[in-house]
Parts: sequence; structure tokens; C-alpha cells
Amino acid sequence: IGTFGACAFCHFMNVLMPLGARGQYYNPVLAHGMHCLFVVFCLLPDFATNTKMFMLSYHCYFIMDFMNPNSTAIFNDGLSVNMDAYTVTTMVTSSIGIVLAVL
Repeated sequence: IGTFGACAFCHFMNVLMPLGARGQYYNPVLAHGMHCLFVVFCLLPDFATNTKMFMLSYHCYFIMDFMNPNSTAIFNDGLSVNMDAYTVTTMVTSSIGIVLAVL
């Protein structure tokens, strides 16, 4: 749940502001405001500690790349899923790990 939350938030942010700080639609006030709200709303619910740690860890990693104008990270640039995007590869590898852990 934590990894999915961070990936979904970053996907949503890239729909609003394609390419993050590298793109022409980047709004730093909105980006920082949404980042702060995400962190607060991650800490408020009674999620398990590991869920919070994974969610915030991935979120901070993704948002640092999103806010860096010199970043070379690959993210989606719309609602469509880009298979090379960091968020997608993170979700795929996490899903494989979950399946292997259950087996």
C-alpha cells in the first residue's frame, strides 16, 4: 500500500505538471504544497509503521527528482502509463517481490 501510494501520487503530479521542474507547466508553490499535504496525510492515519516508512521513502525519492530541473528521471507525461517510468518499474518490482514472498 505504501509503495502504491507514493507511485500514484507521483503519477498524479506528473499529469498535472508533465516533466516536473523540467517542464513548462511546473508550479513550485503547488508542488511543494502538495508534497507537504502528502506527508501530513501519510502520517495522520493509523497505518502500520512499515507502510508509512515505505510510502514516505519512495515519495521523497520521487519528489526530489520531480522538483529537480536537472533530473534525468523518466516519469509519465500524462494519464497513460509509461513502462519506462520510475514509478511503473517500482510498482512492477514490488509486485514481483510480493508474489515471490507469498510463494
